[in-house]
Amino acid sequence: MAKTIQKKERKKGFSILELLITIFVVSVGIVGVFGLTQNTLSAALATRSRVVAAYLAQEGIELTKNIRDNNWIDGKEWKEGMLQCSESLGNGCKISYDSSELSTGITGNLRVNGNGFYGYSGEESKFKRVIFIEENISEEYVEVKVNVSWEEKGKPYDITAVEHLYNWK
Repeated sequence: MAKTIQKKERKKGFSILELLITIFVVSVGIVGVFGLTQNTLSAALATRSRVVAAYLAQEGIELTKNIRDNNWIDGKEWKEGMLQCSESLGNGCKISYDSSELSTGITGNLRVNGNGFYGYSGEESKFKRVIFIEENISEEYVEVKVNVSWEEKGKPYDITAVEHLYNWK
């Protein structure tokens, strides 16, 4: 009898080393996707806060313009009720969307009412708005500077909008 050499067929499959490498690569991919998602959500939240702050700053300027316009309609000096908000005097002012007067003395953050409007009643928000108005040397215009500040994850942020209001009437 002739001895026949039989080849052992190798079973096809994964070795433990190949399996460990595959698990490692897949794990790194999943952790990377999770980190990217978390960073994207964080950036979206920060962007939302910046947009809200920019709108609040612009609203402060528009409300100040409204005071000037109402002064004209009422036959008053066009800048009456504005110059008490001087940064050089340290008197920042506040105003609410439903008010036609600037108030000195900044106390606390803006609040959000049940309709989602920012003012000084309702649930406290993270935003604080301060309005400063400086008269130009030539008295041709006043400079309105509105600063909105807030804190996001322990880091302070602020946005400032500046506008010159003229007596163009």
